[in-house]
Amino acid sequence: MFRSLPMSTLLAFESYARNRNLKAAAEELKVSPANIRHHINNLEEWLGTSTFRREGRHVELTDAGQQFFQAVHAGLAEISQCAHQLRPAPDASSVRVEVAPALAAFWLVPRLASFYRHHPDVTLHIGTDNNQVNLNREAAIDVAIRLDICHSTDMTRHTQLPETMGVYGAPDVVASAQHGRVALVALQGQLGPSAVNGWAGWCRRAETDWFSDPNQSWRVYSQEALVLQATLAGQGLMLGSSLLVADSVKAGRLVPFRPEVTVPGHNYAVLTAPGRHRHPPVRAFLDWIEHAQSPVEPMDDGAYTLFSL
Repeated sequence: MFRSLPMSTLLAFESYARNRNLKAAAEELKVSPANIRHHINNLEEWLGTSTFRREGRHVELTDAGQQFFQAVHAGLAEISQCAHQLRPAPDASSVRVEVAPALAAFWLVPRLASFYRHHPDVTLHIGTDNNQVNLNREAAIDVAIRLDICHSTDMTRHTQLPETMGVYGAPDVVASAQHGRVALVALQGQLGPSAVNGWAGWCRRAETDWFSDPNQSWRVYSQEALVLQATLAGQGLMLGSSLLVADSVKAGRLVPFRPEVTVPGHNYAVLTAPGRHRHPPVRAFLDWIEHAQSPVEPMDDGAYTLFSL
């Protein structure tokens, strides 16, 4: 049944498609770049269609190449995972998770005590790189948690962490805002006049002139985690994600201002490369995070490892 499949060529294709770099694929497989190129030529002749196209200085997959890559990558990943399980001393007891920094600090990490109570034999490695991750190329990363607008269609989407955007502040700041204007804390990306989920959109729904008033005081930060820290420190009111502020609201450190006025959020998606979810520790993490959306108690102090991939 499988005798006609060029297995060594499939390995070369998978590596080149994931790395999009001939030299990197050759180094990974310990062969020459000419060997990789030979395999790709043979594969395209065998398939009867092109799998790659060059766009300027970059190499991209054709539609046929992308379809074939997803099948080959998923199949090889499943074979690798099965082999790890059958080995006498499996080395697959860890999960590498790449997550947006603010979500890691204010949502994921405070909940990890619950994960470790149920899975004490699994080690989570949490990375906080802000750049978009391609899980098909970054083989070391098992799970990515990203805004639902940022992921590639060739990743497998498992669950969604929903959010709405509302205005929050420290209790004394919110009390002051009930009687007059206060400073507003903003993420740079929230200041566009046409952003539906930015300050302009919230002000339109609230029927207030805060955004258009040239005398309004602003505290502007480039990272969402800094916006939340500034708000907790009493610098003003923030337009924040209900997901990120949930624990602070439960603890009484933040309170909503005009809670009846909200704007849509982008939500977060939990993603893996095709087939990666079958790996038992990854499956354990995915099952856990699906039910981890309730606010935690303020003193939940689970252990974790935090690093940047």
